[in-house]
Amino acid sequence: MDKKRSIALVTTLALGRANASGYESCISSAAGQIAKCPDQSMDCLCHASGFVQELITCVREQPQSSPVPGSAIVAEVCGEHRRSIEKRKLDPRGLFRKRDWGEETDPEIEALNHQVKMNGRQNGMMSRNYASGMLIFLALVIVLRTISNIAYKASRKMLQAFDTPLSRKIRKHLLLPATAGTKHSHPHYAGPYSFNIPTRAQTLILVAYYIINFVIYFPNYTIVKYPYDQSLYHSTQLSSMIADRAGIIAISQFPFLLLFGGRNNFLIWVTGWPLDYFNVLHKWIGRNMVINLIIHAICYTVYCALYGSYSSEWTWPIWYWGFIGLLAGGIIVGQSVHYLRALKYELFLIVHILLAVLFTIAAWKHLEELVMMEYVYAAVACWCFDRLLRLVRIVWSGVRSKAIVTLKDDNIIEIDMEYSRRWKPFAGAYVFVHFLRWNRFWQNHPFTVIESPKETNGRIKILARTKAGITNHTKTFLEQQPGKSTEIGVLIEGPYGTKHHLQRYERIVLVAGGIGVTGVYCYAHDLRRKEQSKQRISFVWVVPDERPLKWFAEELSYLAEDPRFDVEVYINHQQGMISGPDSSEGDSSSIDEVVETTDGAKEKNENDVSPVESSAELHHRVQKLYQTPDLYNRVKNVIREEDSMTAFMVCGPGTMNDCVRKSVRDNLVDAKSRVDYFEEAFSW
Repeated sequence: MDKKRSIALVTTLALGRANASGYESCISSAAGQIAKCPDQSMDCLCHASGFVQELITCVREQPQSSPVPGSAIVAEVCGEHRRSIEKRKLDPRGLFRKRDWGEETDPEIEALNHQVKMNGRQNGMMSRNYASGMLIFLALVIVLRTISNIAYKASRKMLQAFDTPLSRKIRKHLLLPATAGTKHSHPHYAGPYSFNIPTRAQTLILVAYYIINFVIYFPNYTIVKYPYDQSLYHSTQLSSMIADRAGIIAISQFPFLLLFGGRNNFLIWVTGWPLDYFNVLHKWIGRNMVINLIIHAICYTVYCALYGSYSSEWTWPIWYWGFIGLLAGGIIVGQSVHYLRALKYELFLIVHILLAVLFTIAAWKHLEELVMMEYVYAAVACWCFDRLLRLVRIVWSGVRSKAIVTLKDDNIIEIDMEYSRRWKPFAGAYVFVHFLRWNRFWQNHPFTVIESPKETNGRIKILARTKAGITNHTKTFLEQQPGKSTEIGVLIEGPYGTKHHLQRYERIVLVAGGIGVTGVYCYAHDLRRKEQSKQRISFVWVVPDERPLKWFAEELSYLAEDPRFDVEVYINHQQGMISGPDSSEGDSSSIDEVVETTDGAKEKNENDVSPVESSAELHHRVQKLYQTPDLYNRVKNVIREEDSMTAFMVCGPGTMNDCVRKSVRDNLVDAKSRVDYFEEAFSW
């Protein structure tokens, strides 16, 4: 078959008769310039880069030519003659890459291609710089908080020096309040769904972080103009650059994501922020990563669709591992909402860890042939560091520890544990406890460590409330034991926690609700041992009935023996937990209201239980008050009457914490001396 008949037949079959005449002239023109194919066969022509380039250029110069990718034109003309050509040997314009075929291309096009490549590298470097800017912002926040923490711990005089009218206004309007309204500890509800609102300070940090992320998407995109199909090539270059920038921003946050989510985050020690504060940052950085990954995926999908290679991309590991990572990250964000965590915490935790491991593997596979692996290495190092220190803490506390576990009443478990005595309990300390039973040994939850008033000879005590988790299973087990008590092997991971220096304040008010008494008692115990101080300390405990007085009478009496302490127990029976100017039927609750716990369960309302008389002997200075405390006005009066440094600490249900927080905030400016608010809560 002669040259023209061969070309005409192939053109007609490939393009249809309507377009054959226009493409036939282009094929003839391009074929005439290829000396290496003397027989002019399509098998030879379609494997010659010069033919492909001339063909695409000619077709695009046709008056009625639509802007289509060069790879699509080549596919239409060459069809099955190109089956052996790997898609990756074509550039975004459908041209053969010179390094793969050893042939020269049009010098002008080659120069443009080179400029596109250089622009891509430049965009990558700029994107790294911009992503570093986000990390620098987070580092700056950490540094400022560290300086503040050092100043706080330095001396009492330093605290007084910073107690200026300006600092009070900053604390009142920026640092103390919830983002909006008064609820921070207590979750908000939208029908059956619940969610927590960060503090205003946390929100300001996160808003600035997200604004920086948004702004750095826009500058420094250099687009090369090609002599044809300007809109097409502009779109491919821009989508590629945005995709690269989004991916770089996302992966650069990975180390901070895992660092902030770890128990052994060293920044807890230097900043004084508790783990739950870093967990707020952890969640929002994770959401930011997923948003950037979605942008990364969308832009590369657009790029490959314009390229004409979308279907074939799924055969490449870099593509499908990227999809797996995005899917895992998206599910993590979806299942991490407050409602699902509270619904079934143990299931949430297992799924969360498995998906995080899958995401890390996918990120590794996706990036192992690229130049961003240092971020993955750093993230994995943070995770390994955390896990290693967890193991070290367990070994340091003793791997052969035993605990006498006793069911004190229907919902309180006392855990009296021996440990290595290599560390001493301190105010604010908590440990994670593994109960070594065959069906629950992998579960562990945080419990506040308290010291008994008596000499314990190297033992520590925990009081735990039973919930729908390991504590509920332990309760069921204890109910079957003689005397509802037995000895169980335990692993103690700890201690964790940071200590607030309450000894610097002359007036201290400790407020607790229900089992939250353990969170403030450890501070009261610490202050009680410093008998030389002249502090005045109020210990306020709100309970639903008198049963808690049975298992906490010894500790209450120990405090009441000290004349510096005023110990008040409010037994509110079936009334609201608190009263005040903002309390109402809608937001008042029993002391055991439904709140998220570290077991991920919902605490039941104990107001349905009839009160019982306490059989334990209480010190005569322990005041039992059968009423609902007006905490808001109680805090207000203390602030306005005291002329010495005052500290308020609270550990209880969300409504109680928020009430005390609000009263401190509202009256802070009117205080005669410095006032500080401290909250002990396991809210993660």
